[in-house]
Amino acid sequence: MRGYGATVHEKGGREVFIYDETEIKSSIDFDKLPNCIWNQDIATFKFFTQKPELPYTVGSIFQARPHTPKPLDNDNSPDYLSNYDDRHESETVDPFHRCLLHPPSHGKIEPGAVEFKIVDWVQAGDPNNSQVVAIRILNSTVDLPTDMDILAKIYDPLYFNHIQDDIDIFRYNDVCYRRESATYKHLAGLQGSIVPKYYGSFTISVPVDGGNPRDVRLILLEIVRGASMENLDPSSFNQAERQEMMKAIVDSERAVYAHKVINGDMHPRNILFPRDPLDRGCRAVIVDFGISCIIPDVQKEYPLPGVTRTAPRFHCLDTYNFFEFEWVDWDWDAWINEVYADIKETSLTSREECVLHDCCGQKIPSINDGIGQTYMPRTKRRKRVEWKLGTHNNAVEQDIEPICRSQTPGTVLIRPAQNSIEPALNSLGSLT
Repeated sequence: MRGYGATVHEKGGREVFIYDETEIKSSIDFDKLPNCIWNQDIATFKFFTQKPELPYTVGSIFQARPHTPKPLDNDNSPDYLSNYDDRHESETVDPFHRCLLHPPSHGKIEPGAVEFKIVDWVQAGDPNNSQVVAIRILNSTVDLPTDMDILAKIYDPLYFNHIQDDIDIFRYNDVCYRRESATYKHLAGLQGSIVPKYYGSFTISVPVDGGNPRDVRLILLEIVRGASMENLDPSSFNQAERQEMMKAIVDSERAVYAHKVINGDMHPRNILFPRDPLDRGCRAVIVDFGISCIIPDVQKEYPLPGVTRTAPRFHCLDTYNFFEFEWVDWDWDAWINEVYADIKETSLTSREECVLHDCCGQKIPSINDGIGQTYMPRTKRRKRVEWKLGTHNNAVEQDIEPICRSQTPGTVLIRPAQNSIEPALNSLGSLT
């Protein structure tokens, strides 16, 4: 759900929530509504959503300066989770004034000046993690294209969803800007083919009524003319066409990984298929590297316990999001072994290593057999959970279905929907 799911309107002399039918299309979407909407708490909803008018409207003109972000931290898994102080502040200080309290990290402003005009929206408005707009460069003292529209991705935390209280919005927003800028520069050799061309990182000053302007960071990118996979209907493609598309995605993601970048957000919404009549075959362009990480040269990779490697691991796409959206309806592992047989040889993928790992077991028969193709844990491991209550130590044991993760962040073992695995479980017998 990209919006809030509802807006406040006056009806019969009182304010009521009106649900957005374009956002809420099922009971699942309804379950995702914020608690303040569920509780009909209009005052809380308005506290989090009443903000200054969005400045990134079509026709708006901005002055930008080149900006070098603060260097990345060594931590490949930064903690975005909010703590008690964050939540207390979010409940007592409105989003606008929180933005003034938490400006982006400094970095360095470089020589030069750019004037640009917003000419279209790509994904913008409140709420969005970032404001993505098409712009035209009007004047520039740095090397930027002036004869075509380009993309601006604006990291403005004010128009984030501030009802969401589980993350530190300002840290998340700032780290995404720094990581995405660093990643595009690192992938210079792939720009214009597998990833968009990158034109640099910048900063703008957004006016504030009665106060100093706010600093907001942005990056400039090539506009890739093509369809987002999220907006395509898998049922409109036959299996051979979907396999060609998935191979293009695997090839692109493997090329990114070969340049020592792990993309933590491989999802249909971040895959574009360019409409280029000169392309022979299918080409997948990957966008959005806000939660990616660059692998250090000195980092060592170790196999999972119980796994003996006879060759380096074969890096391959985590297909969780693509199974979920029904792009893949074939035995993925068998297909990978067939399509990449000449380069994979005896190497194992992370999924295959998980099967060999002690905490994983039975392979559910393939989806062609009418049951579902994935991996299930062989046993339920019991985990001791302890906490302190008053002066007594209390402990319980709870069942946990382990999902094995590889050494690569973002790679997770797939598990099918519960209703699709019951026949398989019956045929396999007891898992305990």
